[in-house]
Amino acid sequence: MTRAPRSTPPMLVLIAVASAVLACSREAPEAGIDPVVPPMPAPPPAPPECQITLAGPAWIVEGERLQLSVGCANGAALPADLVLEGLPAAARLDPRAGEVVWQTGLADAGVYLATVRMPGKAGAQLRVGIVDRWDATGNTPPDPARYTEEYGLPVFHLRVDAEITDLDYVPANLTYRGTTYSLRVKYRGASSLNFPKKSFTLSFPDEAQFSDPVLGFPPRKKILLVTTFDDQTLIRNRLTLGLWSLVADHPIDVRTASAVLYLNGEFRGVYMMSEKIAGQVLKEHGLDGDGNLYFAMSWFANFRETGPDGQPKVTWHDGYEKDEGTPLEGEPGAFDDLDAFVQLVATADDATFAAALPETVSVDEFRDWWVLAMLSYSTDSVGKNTFLYHDPQAGPWRATVWDHAGSLGQNYQMLRTSPQSSAEFIDRNHLFERLLAPPFGDLTRARLGTALRERVPSDAVLSEYDRLVAETAATAWRDDARWGSEQRAYFEAIGRTDWHSYEDEVAYAREWIAARWAYLAERY
Repeated sequence: MTRAPRSTPPMLVLIAVASAVLACSREAPEAGIDPVVPPMPAPPPAPPECQITLAGPAWIVEGERLQLSVGCANGAALPADLVLEGLPAAARLDPRAGEVVWQTGLADAGVYLATVRMPGKAGAQLRVGIVDRWDATGNTPPDPARYTEEYGLPVFHLRVDAEITDLDYVPANLTYRGTTYSLRVKYRGASSLNFPKKSFTLSFPDEAQFSDPVLGFPPRKKILLVTTFDDQTLIRNRLTLGLWSLVADHPIDVRTASAVLYLNGEFRGVYMMSEKIAGQVLKEHGLDGDGNLYFAMSWFANFRETGPDGQPKVTWHDGYEKDEGTPLEGEPGAFDDLDAFVQLVATADDATFAAALPETVSVDEFRDWWVLAMLSYSTDSVGKNTFLYHDPQAGPWRATVWDHAGSLGQNYQMLRTSPQSSAEFIDRNHLFERLLAPPFGDLTRARLGTALRERVPSDAVLSEYDRLVAETAATAWRDDARWGSEQRAYFEAIGRTDWHSYEDEVAYAREWIAARWAYLAERY
């Protein structure tokens, strides 16, 4: 028997038909319907442009090899067409090695602004200093226009053809931070005139006064370069003068900084650069710049009837010189107001003195003079090395301090002193003696306690000490190489024997400050 064929299920027929229709639609789309076109792939991103970096030492010494690293901060490839600017032709840039190399010589001292960039674009800059090798055979003195700093300290390039003395000014030229001045110069000081490394007064004309906006020095007719020959730390004077600015309520104070001196191309070491206490400084402090300014230059300025030798004084103003005001020193009446002041302190009975002193002087400021002497134990600045100011037309007597190299653990002969000294200096200064007696004594001593705890606490003083050390430490070894043997010979002849390294002296002075403040805090 013959079987009839099986029929196709209805669902399969539908699927087959749909597939056929779909196939036809791919091959021949209907008219008026655009085909679906996949988007074109995006082009790959452009490689990032190099953000140039430049790194290396801030200072090296002549004869050393300068090596700077060049790179890209964003990880890009270093371009091959980099340009080097700001360094001499002997410096070479190697983009493949990513470095700048310069073998310096004995005529290359200076401050340079090295720049690496792509042509036509800004790049990276690095300030680089090459320190003069003053002690090397065949060394070339530094170019004053280029050698503006030494380890960050400003450099005075002073040229003087005449013989310098302490008596009269002589003509000179100065180049400082690229500016050249015509000026006059002379030595300054008293006992420091015997030092091999002397101090200088620089006197500038009215129309071309000295200034340094970087350090905050406004235009000044006179700038002092004060020797550090009597201080291994190089900063005792600066620190103590800085304390005066904090101890007194409204002090007559001066700006100071550390600087390097080259005299006729010769390295002369580290100095304290300072304003001079004179008319311009007085005016800045709201005083009459033409008022009477007296400097206590010897131990005869002790506010007693007798000198330090016990003999009667010739005049009440023995021990003083007149720096400002009229009549001028040598003219009749030049010291009349000072004579009256000293005589009051030296001879008035207790009742008269107690009544007259507040009307005569700024009592707290004279107390602060004693406070500073106690804090720093400045044995050479308690009866001298101080300025007294008086405006005969108005206002009380004022006091301000000067010359504190003999402080903070040493005297003026560099002999070490104890931080536990109990001396209150009444034997050196009769005004101190009277300020420490009734009715002034309690408030005078209380002022020292306030300074210790509030105005100049030990932590703040030590922090400032550390800052000044950090500022000058890199130049200290150069100063010691220049003056160390002469310093030791000079002060050994007057008693100093226990010499130590610069680092040990810095540590000693720091420990002395901490010990002195602790000792005084227990007593006041």
